[in-house]
Amino acid sequence: MEEGDTNTAPYGLGTYGSRSTTPTVGAAAIALAARKIRAKARKIAAHLLEVSEDDLDWETGDRFNVKGAPTHRASRR
Repeated sequence: MEEGDTNTAPYGLGTYGSRSTTPTVGAAAIALAARKIRAKARKIAAHLLEVSEDDLDWETGDRFNVKGAPTHRASRR
């Protein structure tokens, strides 16, 4: 089977959702799920720290910090 060679197969029918589409579809699904998880984690952190969600900064990695009070934080540990 030859894919992508227009000298031998000038008209292709595509891959029909095989592995070639997984990065596109899979990455989008993972990004959406990650955003939802982070939003839920923000709500939980705000509740635990007794602040508004808007008062939290996300520190890349594993924690939310209260704006203006970096030692006041919630982490996954």
